[in-house]
Amino acid sequence: AFPQIAYRRGAAGIPTPVLRGTGLRVQTIVVAHEQWGMSATEIAAEYDLPVAQVEAALTFFAAHRAEIETHLEREARLAADVNG
Repeated sequence: AFPQIAYRRGAAGIPTPVLRGTGLRVQTIVVAHEQWGMSATEIAAEYDLPVAQVEAALTFFAAHRAEIETHLEREARLAADVNG
């Protein structure tokens, strides 16, 4: 259903959705869109991606919101642990 998305195991061994052929994590696109308020066009320009690929990542996020939010929460906890 999402040919633009693949899974890659990160350093922790947890499968993470990435944009196929780029290694860019879907959650990176989500943060740019949701937290930084960037449009799909702005994200595409920032990361040198086709707009369609950014839109595919955002569509994947809409269908897998809980999964992506879990990745974001895990990353936030790790950052908090590292920063004390």
